[in-house]
Amino acid sequence: MVISGWLILAGVLLLYVALGLWAVSQIFPAHNSNPSRSQHAREPDPQQEDSQP
Repeated sequence: MVISGWLILAGVLLLYVALGLWAVSQIFPAHNSNPSRSQHAREPDPQQEDSQP
């Protein structure tokens, strides 16, 4: 009984930690995991500014 209770608590805590990390990753996207996306997003900005006199 006690062991199963600890296992349930551990599982719930792991779920909370996983959901917390997922929420943080959604709110603050990690630039390290997708460096190509951040670079491609930054490249068109200067080009658009240069095209406008």
